[in-house]
Amino acid sequence: MLPTRSRSVVFKFLLAGLLALLVASYSVDAAPTGKAPAKAAPPPKAAPKAAPPSKAPAPAGKPPAGKKCLLKTSKNPLRKRAGVSHPDGKSPVVLFHGTSSQAFADSLKNPDLTKTHITGDLHSNSHGVCGGFYLTDSLIAAAQFVCHREGAATVPTTAYVLSYQWTPPTNLKLYSYPDTAKYTEIKDDQCKTHGMITAPMHVPFTDKHLTTDFRQYAIVQQSLLTGNLKYLKTYTIPCANVYKGADLPSEQYVMGQASSADFATYAQQLQTGCSS
Repeated sequence: MLPTRSRSVVFKFLLAGLLALLVASYSVDAAPTGKAPAKAAPPPKAAPKAAPPSKAPAPAGKPPAGKKCLLKTSKNPLRKRAGVSHPDGKSPVVLFHGTSSQAFADSLKNPDLTKTHITGDLHSNSHGVCGGFYLTDSLIAAAQFVCHREGAATVPTTAYVLSYQWTPPTNLKLYSYPDTAKYTEIKDDQCKTHGMITAPMHVPFTDKHLTTDFRQYAIVQQSLLTGNLKYLKTYTIPCANVYKGADLPSEQYVMGQASSADFATYAQQLQTGCSS
């Protein structure tokens, strides 16, 4: 057994150690770590939607894809009400001839009767002529004949329509069938005594997709082609722009005549599908 004084000293040491242990324990539990508590990560943001791809602009001078410029009709109300008036061939007039071949069109700038068909609606070489060169008085009629006539060996995609200035001689011998003439009444023998023959052209079945206003002019003398028919220009017309049907509005036939105030605009529309 320790003396009282010694026990007092030991007790003090034990008490001091216990206090030190309590302080140390509190310091470990309560001291800050030096780092803020980690915050929960925010939810991920939704990815932005991709913008739709921008459409490339249409090339200059062309309509946007999927759109087609429609042929516009005349603004002249009198022209809309009026019927078709065909030139008689006795006075100067612009006439048209169409073909599906550009090379052939180039050769027709100086037409040669010996290279034409030996027979036609208004001529036959059996009557003493060497051929017949056929024209019409409307640009759209010539284009229709190329693009939509029955019996073509191949389906044309383009009409090359040549325009000519016809200046008849004062002594021209011309025979003209009336507009009311039936195709059965039109013969090929007038070429015996006339240099030009003109007549309506609409044969059932073969001309079923061509305008009923079609008028044809046949020149059967080479001297008239050489001296009185002058080439002017060639119009390149996609067949997709050419009206198909016998019911072509008469207004469009008239707009296709070179004497029409609407001719230049209409010719542009036929070639490009759009007005200028």
